[in-house]
Amino acid sequence: MDLVNEKDEIIGEVWKSEANQNPKLIHREVAIIIYRDDGKVLFQKRSLLKRINPGIWTETVAGHLSKGETPSEAAHRELREELGFDTELKFFEKTLARALNETHFTYWFLGKFPRDAKVRLQKDEVEDARFLSPQELASLIESGEVYDPVRVGGQPMDMIREFWKTYNLL
Repeated sequence: MDLVNEKDEIIGEVWKSEANQNPKLIHREVAIIIYRDDGKVLFQKRSLLKRINPGIWTETVAGHLSKGETPSEAAHRELREELGFDTELKFFEKTLARALNETHFTYWFLGKFPRDAKVRLQKDEVEDARFLSPQELASLIESGEVYDPVRVGGQPMDMIREFWKTYNLL
């Protein structure tokens, strides 16, 4: 992957395995929020086989950029790989996530779920996927499931809740 500095400038390259274990090695990731007309967002539950944060609920799709890959290219690739469909994506935010084990710039994209799309889970990446409203997400959390992008993911804010604010759903 591309190794970047605090200004998100490429300064070298790094293996994913190294970057995910050393918060001093800053790299790039993408995150995608897929939504429907009713404002519900497609969440994924990370596979229990994942080394980092297995079994937690998170944004629709997330993943690392390969060396030389643009954020847009990575976003479309990750969406096709993890959920089996693609759609038009619009960039809307870049954040700097600081988790205990890693630091990365996250390029956030929004996309509308295509009416004719079918979700096909990549089982080694995704355990489950569901469209949720803010109330349904709250119920899921109350049931004991984990969703906490700030504490667990190191994000400076919950981008899905920020998205819902624009829909006036919160």
